[in-house]
Order: sequence, then C-alpha cells, then structure tokens
Amino acid sequence: MPLYHAIQQALSHLSSTYRFNLLFIDDGSQDDSLAFLQALANEDDKVNWLSLSRNFGKEIALSAGLDHVCDDNPHCDAVILMDADLQHPPPLIPQMLSVWQSEPGCEGVYAQIAERPHESWLKKRLTAFFYACLRRLSKVPIPPQAGDFRLLSRKMVKALCALREQHRYLKGLYAWVGFPQKSIPYTPQFRHAGTSKYS
Repeated sequence: MPLYHAIQQALSHLSSTYRFNLLFIDDGSQDDSLAFLQALANEDDKVNWLSLSRNFGKEIALSAGLDHVCDDNPHCDAVILMDADLQHPPPLIPQMLSVWQSEPGCEGVYAQIAERPHESWLKKRLTAFFYACLRRLSKVPIPPQAGDFRLLSRKMVKALCALREQHRYLKGLYAWVGFPQKSIPYTPQFRHAGTSKYS
C-alpha cells in the first residue's frame, strides 16, 4: 500500500521521539482492501484496522476512528487524520507535530490549502463560494480551505467524541469545540488511485 510506505518514510526519523500506531478505516470497500489491511496488521503490530459493515461515508468513518481512539488508546496524546488517496502528503506530518509541540496551548493543527493546481476553474470558484456562504451562515468561524488533514490533541478528540450528532459536518465540529488551533499551508497532491465521490 503506497500510503503505508509513505507514512513509514515520513515517520522514520521520528521513531526515537514518538511512538506511533496506524489505524486504517475500511468504509465498506468492495475490493480487497480489508484482506490487505488484515495481512498488513499481521506483519506490523503498529497497524490496526476497523471495517464498517457498509459504506457510511467519510464523516461517519472518521468518527468511528475517533471513537476507537477514545475507547482503546488511553495513552494516546494526539491523532492525525488523513485521506488514503495520498492527496494529503505524509511528509507534512513532522511539521504538524513540530507546530503542535512548539505552540503553548495549541490543541490542533490543520493543513490549509494554499493552492489547487489540479482542479478546474469551476471547482475552485464553487469551493470559494461554498466557504463564503459558510462564513455568512455560521456563528462559529470555520477556516476556509481546511479539510480533515489535521492533528487533534487527545483533549480535542475527547470533546469531538462527546458530540453525537447523527448528521455530522466534522470541519464545523473541529471549530465548534473551541480549542486553540494553528494552520500550516499545503498543496494537495495528485490522487493516487480512484475517483472522488463528492459531486
């Protein structure tokens, strides 16, 4: 799995400072992803996986992962969320950790898109329009161009796990819980495989 190897490479020089575990969420995949994850977990004791009974969508899959961290990892200090298509570059992980540890009181670090070189003019305009509408409608400031690629402290994870909305918009909930957070810029990479399910 290219994502696994990219993460391993990004974390290789941090292993003496941090202890990492990897949790992969299989959101009802129809291919051999689950079998691959099971084999990977047998080879690497730092790898864990969750398999959902069907495709519930990204928000529920991420929420299931956060619940798992809250329940099964009492000594976890922070969680980093990222997509599996390699648009979220693993080499940014050390920078996230550095910002989180160097900023007193910081409970989260989110990657904010600086530019979108691989997207059409129309997609860029519609994205800008969406965030403009969101700013006008929301009482809580939601950072524009910030997605789910982010570091969350354990305190933030526990606060998010306490929210049990059925229809979840995590990018709004990250802001709603109110903890101090910092941003770092990044440029999304080409999707490694598959196509986006978002219209």
